[in-house]
Amino acid sequence: MKKRRGTTVFAIWIAIALCGCGQKAQAVTDQLIESGDDLVYRSYGEAAIQVEAGSKLLIDLTTVDGLDRIESVYICNCRTKEEVSLPASNRLTYSVEEDGFYAVYAVTEEGEYIDLSGKTGIEHVYDTGSGDNEIVDLKEEQENEDKEKQTESLLDPDGTTLETRIRVPEGYERISEADGSFAEFLRAYPMHEDGYKVHYYDGGIKEHAAQAAVFDMHLGDKDLQQCADSVIRMYAEYLRDNGRSDEIAFHFVSGFLCDYKTWLAGNKVSVVGNNVSWTATGVREDTDESFEAYLNTVFTYASTISLKKESEAVSLKDIRAGDIFIHAGSPGHVVMVADVCEKAGKKAFLLAQGYMPAQDFYVLTNELHADDPWYYEDEIVYPFCTPEYVFGEECLMRPGYL
Repeated sequence: MKKRRGTTVFAIWIAIALCGCGQKAQAVTDQLIESGDDLVYRSYGEAAIQVEAGSKLLIDLTTVDGLDRIESVYICNCRTKEEVSLPASNRLTYSVEEDGFYAVYAVTEEGEYIDLSGKTGIEHVYDTGSGDNEIVDLKEEQENEDKEKQTESLLDPDGTTLETRIRVPEGYERISEADGSFAEFLRAYPMHEDGYKVHYYDGGIKEHAAQAAVFDMHLGDKDLQQCADSVIRMYAEYLRDNGRSDEIAFHFVSGFLCDYKTWLAGNKVSVVGNNVSWTATGVREDTDESFEAYLNTVFTYASTISLKKESEAVSLKDIRAGDIFIHAGSPGHVVMVADVCEKAGKKAFLLAQGYMPAQDFYVLTNELHADDPWYYEDEIVYPFCTPEYVFGEECLMRPGYL
């Protein structure tokens, strides 16, 4: 097909089953001598790609096993038997000058030849009579459409709680939880409207946050509520909302136990050097203002170090909402399991985090599939990578606050 004026260039990726991939053999050049110059056509004829003049072959080697062993990539015109050799690279582009069928393959150091037709895309040229030239990547368009469909199926912009905002993947069901449980509390937690950006304590916006959804959680105007503090707040809010304020208690890094009951009894925390103690100030009522003042005190002296000491290790198969992945340190980091679903005994879970400086608490995306925020049990390996932190070793734990 001749290239004419008024054309649109379409990038169409050909997915042809691999033919002879991984086949052990002598070097292709040697086989050409032994078998005749039609070897390439006979070997790859069924997988040969029809290309018109003016188009480009786009060869992606990034997913080819043994890429480091590939010496050269060959493009062979199956009619003329002429071939071009290209040095191996992650991605290659070759402009086709003549209409015809082309075989694309690689040769390894050991003389193994690998069909690359399934790794080759074509920037086709079609006459549309539009009078304009433009590139339309149909593969990318299809991938975007698939992502949009998946996103639409998992993220409901009209959902106002964690459970209604983020649906479970196909075939999965949320783990059954008891009424009044911490898991149910998390699922019913209010979320900011869809598209809401993560904010810092001072009102600034975190432009590159990897959020799937943002909890409508109180943040305050001080740089206090960071990663561990957000987890502490969630547990404290749950206990208070369920009439269990007497159970609210968190250790400082120093080991001092700061409990809400003693706080309400009219005491404040006094810190002198390394000495921490209670000082009587008068009985307080359990108001939101008093609760926030108590939490700010905890946030000031607690961290991932104290949070880890108050937690115990659990196995991935037993993961549940409220568990944490934690690296204790100064700084350290922690993310919390916000929800869990299951399919055929395999679990998937959502992760949420705060960070520093103090910022909103939000559900993380999953970089393995940005359109799907769920983390799947079979995906979890160490180092465990989340969008903003890498946990180097097994670190799944369960806080002992309930």
